[in-house]
Amino acid sequence: MKEDEEPKVRRWIVLCFVGCMALLGVPMWLLTTSIYRAPLNYGLMDYYDNNIESDISVEIPVYLNAGQEFPDLVEASQYVIDKELRDMDVHGWRLQMRPGRGAYTDYNVDFRLGEEDLFVVSEVGRDILVVHTMEMVGTGEIPELVSTVLLEHVFKEEIEMFRHRQNTPAEVVGYSPKYHLTFSLFAGGGEPISWDIVPALEEHFTPLRQSLARVANITVDTQVQHYSSLGGDVPSPNEYGEYVLEKNNLATFINFADWSLTSIHSYPTLHFILYVPSHEQSPMYIRNSSTNSFSVPQWGGVMIRNRPKSGHFSSQDLLPVLETFSSQLLALLGAPSSPNSPAYRLDILSRISTVRALTAAASTLGSLHRLSQSLPNIAIPTPVLYGVQEACNNIQQSLRSLKLGEFQSAIVRAGEALQRSESAFFDKMMVQQVFFPEEHKVAIYLPLLGPASVVLLMGSLRILKEYKQSK
Repeated sequence: MKEDEEPKVRRWIVLCFVGCMALLGVPMWLLTTSIYRAPLNYGLMDYYDNNIESDISVEIPVYLNAGQEFPDLVEASQYVIDKELRDMDVHGWRLQMRPGRGAYTDYNVDFRLGEEDLFVVSEVGRDILVVHTMEMVGTGEIPELVSTVLLEHVFKEEIEMFRHRQNTPAEVVGYSPKYHLTFSLFAGGGEPISWDIVPALEEHFTPLRQSLARVANITVDTQVQHYSSLGGDVPSPNEYGEYVLEKNNLATFINFADWSLTSIHSYPTLHFILYVPSHEQSPMYIRNSSTNSFSVPQWGGVMIRNRPKSGHFSSQDLLPVLETFSSQLLALLGAPSSPNSPAYRLDILSRISTVRALTAAASTLGSLHRLSQSLPNIAIPTPVLYGVQEACNNIQQSLRSLKLGEFQSAIVRAGEALQRSESAFFDKMMVQQVFFPEEHKVAIYLPLLGPASVVLLMGSLRILKEYKQSK
């Protein structure tokens, strides 16, 4: 090769390398290092986050079975009830009066003439009997009586829960479409002890679990553990040889270190413990507790039973235990304490749980938007997009079902919305990117691109210098 051709060849070689880097290397580098961010509907996510409270509208149909005796009772009662709700500053919750008698699953109010004004709420169903006098008929006060019965008695707790739905009681566990219950028998000593928990649950607890199925799916397991020492010190026995626990002793009663209380489920687990103290610490009681039990907010409940002589708890022995655990479960789920009818209480729990699920789902969508804005380099994979879309669709359908009085459909859709929004927020790809700062990219690519870039830069400067000298 001639000497005057060497600079030209060297020049072409450098240009080829630079061209390959510019046309192939840089695009490939950008393609392989770019972060995919799915186009989420941020406008709709923000809308639900900011307006879900005002969008919730619960309308509960109530049938007034007055016959032809009071033709204007439905309209008059509706007017009085709406006015009372406005005076109580209740928004988004309404009773819709309807004439006639509905199905057995509806709220039905029957009327009867009597000697005094009173009402009777069914202990098992959804029927209400209103007894009125002729004097009340003459003064036209029956609509006021209907309003008083419904707003101040039957639906009183639901109205209070709805008004303060943003302030969920501290003891209530967050809503989930699924819960797991663990019933445990913990014995303080090593003496043999047993319990007929399976038949007892089947007989005394399964009916409640089946009733709660329209609110949440509940799974159950049981366990027995010996040598379960308490987490704190036990007070000295009193003059009668009884170990009486004070309120301050209950805070350290559960031994989280030694008791088998772990959970392998992704959904909430509630623990219900039957504790049998050892022979050395018996009998044991809780001061001022008629059931010898206590609840742990958002966690479960504990009941103390001293060891029977036989060392065995039969199904009948476990009846008061499961009754106590059932009451604790309903309280943990946020069920009202009145009316006495289980149908009413479960209906109210279903509606309140729907509202809480919708609020939580909308809040999670808003948090996801704020997270993606605060971290512009975080990946947003396609499953997150699908999860957000399904969550928004389920929120919309749940709101519609609430307004139409289709409460079973409403809670199912609200639970789906909560699950989809949480799965989108906690997507594993997003969680990984949250802890992957930009400095890591510099540390990875600089040792690779730095030497090659320096060689090409120096070669380009040399070619440019030779080109200027040849001119």
